Amino acid sequence: MDMINLLSSLALAILANMLLGSITSIVDKKFDWIKLGKGLIKSAVILASIALLWGAGVLSPDVKVLDDWTIIMGVEAITLMSFVWYGGQAILKLKNIMYPQKETKKDIK
Repeated sequence: MDMINLLSSLALAILANMLLGSITSIVDKKFDWIKLGKGLIKSAVILASIALLWGAGVLSPDVKVLDDWTIIMGVEAITLMSFVWYGGQAILKLKNIMYPQKETKKDIK
């Protein structure tokens, strides 16, 4: 997977995670526009920072930053790990929305 596709995939996973979290908070009557705005700003900064670091790595491909790791290798690794994490969180939220836990008599008070 090339970096453009990976970064785009990360952006989509973050957006899906935020949308699923928003719908859950709307249902629970706990939605907060300020929290959503902060999340969008944080996501934009993260994605822009990854893109800028990757660009810096492309311009200086031989620079080693961590033992034998180049900037490109480090950025690709952290982007892939972030995609897996955000994707996993979104899948868990989707599962919980589609298959909510049934209440038992012990849960009802």
